[in-house]
Amino acid sequence: MSLEQTDLTIEVLTRHVHEAYDRDEPATLVVNGWPYAHVLSLEPVCFERYGFFRNRGPHLVGQYVVRSLLQSTDDEPGTGRKVVAVIEANQDMYGFSAWPEQLENLARKVGAPAMNFFPVEPAY
Repeated sequence: MSLEQTDLTIEVLTRHVHEAYDRDEPATLVVNGWPYAHVLSLEPVCFERYGFFRNRGPHLVGQYVVRSLLQSTDDEPGTGRKVVAVIEANQDMYGFSAWPEQLENLARKVGAPAMNFFPVEPAY
């Protein structure tokens, strides 16, 4: 799968996540750890990225509602785009890096077409 195909697949999945949320049938994601980012707004997208050693945000454990997906402009070496799942916790939104298996499970939960995110062809 090329990066362009991956981008399109994430766009389709994000649309399905939004539709499920709007129907009051949101998908959930189990998290255990520190978020990648504190998401301040989805329209326009605005977030502050947490550092590795300080300002890491809250440690979250449990099952949370998925609000949206964001794509990082940074490519992950050998795998493609970094995808961040935006969850809601205590009236705030936090972003967690989403793995391919999580994205495929999320696609099933929201009724999106079957999606395969890997392998991604390397961009040379």
